[in-house]
Amino acid sequence: MIFAQLSFWYGLPYREIRYEMPFSAIQAYSKQLPKLQAELRLMLGEAASVPHLEKDSRQGWVRELSALTGKAIERPRVVPRAVLAMRGILVVDAN
Repeated sequence: MIFAQLSFWYGLPYREIRYEMPFSAIQAYSKQLPKLQAELRLMLGEAASVPHLEKDSRQGWVRELSALTGKAIERPRVVPRAVLAMRGILVVDAN
């Protein structure tokens, strides 16, 4: 199973993993798999389902993935309209 996972996530051919890679390297690559998988879940979930979750569920989802990746999830800063205008970004009200 580990050969298939390393091949999928890192693009390594079976022959290289089985015959050329030292066991310590296989262990190091394997140790990083949960972080890679969490990052993929974050990308997919963010686009598809997170906007539709209840607030408590959404916060739990973010905490879980933040713990797995070891990265804090930061809220985007609110940029004043004047700063956006100075950069040539037009903001139009939805009304």
